[in-house]
Amino acid sequence: MLKNLLIALFILGSFSGRSQILVNTIPLGHDTCINKQFSIVFYIVLDSNYSVMSATQQTLDAIIDTLNATFKPICVSFASCSTVLIPNYPYNRWLKYTTDTVVTSNWYTDKTINFYIVDSVKDLPYTERGYGYAPPLPGNTPKDVIVMEQLRFPLDFYHMMHNVGHFFGLSHTYDELAPTPPQSPGPPPLVDSQEFADGSNNTVHGDLLDDTEADPGPVPEEFDGKGDPYIRPLDNFMSFFVLGSRFSQRQMNLMAWYILNRRLYLH
Repeated sequence: MLKNLLIALFILGSFSGRSQILVNTIPLGHDTCINKQFSIVFYIVLDSNYSVMSATQQTLDAIIDTLNATFKPICVSFASCSTVLIPNYPYNRWLKYTTDTVVTSNWYTDKTINFYIVDSVKDLPYTERGYGYAPPLPGNTPKDVIVMEQLRFPLDFYHMMHNVGHFFGLSHTYDELAPTPPQSPGPPPLVDSQEFADGSNNTVHGDLLDDTEADPGPVPEEFDGKGDPYIRPLDNFMSFFVLGSRFSQRQMNLMAWYILNRRLYLH
């Protein structure tokens, strides 16, 4: 049962080809409980010796446990539906824009989360160690896929949660989502986000979330256009720091909205 559900939505911008909602106008409260369980099909690309390497059953169990602990506040849980071994070891050198199409055309389960574990993803920025497809826009065909480099496991669950965040609609903390005119004074040349370090314009610039710190991203800049120092969100899953360990309340609210409105078809 959903409590304190007040949704006053409007589309403010886009990130990676999807609409971004101004979460400050969607307050799903702290007592929001979705009561939704998602099934995951794990696909493990075997190496040339037909080994799963670090993608053991213990690792898969740890993935499920980590997801369940993280999403417990909104009553969302995950269960392993099955594990499929893919014996084509060249797919371990995964390319998002070529290998992805071939593999998902042959190994894919409708209306579940398809979680592919490979050796490495070769055509992404260095800050990304896998990816998750964003929730589909209304009328579009969904692609329910998360791809993860298995060398991140069993110790590093930050990158997994980062990609799960994208899968459920989150942007990076350092993305600029607003179509409004650039802020003045503007940020340093390498910084995309127009959000001031003090957060005073955080509902109209940056990731639009008023409880995530202004983030210059994976760049050496330390000060915003006003000369104020950035306090980077080192512990947030959607930053680029591998120390990430949490989603903010507004990020949880936004994922809850996407689950209810764009991912509820999943089993």
